[in-house]
Amino acid sequence: MCADAPQRGSITLDQGDVHLLSNHLAVIIGFVELMIADALPSDTHFNDLMEVRAAAIAAANLINRGQGAGGGG
Repeated sequence: MCADAPQRGSITLDQGDVHLLSNHLAVIIGFVELMIADALPSDTHFNDLMEVRAAAIAAANLINRGQGAGGGG
């Protein structure tokens, strides 16, 4: 699963890019959580929604790692 993929390198983003990326990920996480709230575990795409949520959270954690307390987004 993509959320479990090992780190394969790194990129450097300036603070403005980190902020924008954090905002986009917050929107993705928010909308997928709304969809999960309306879904049943037996729904066809429930596990897909959970995977999207996990990947977005993993991405948010990656960009916020090393930003320090209160930084990054």
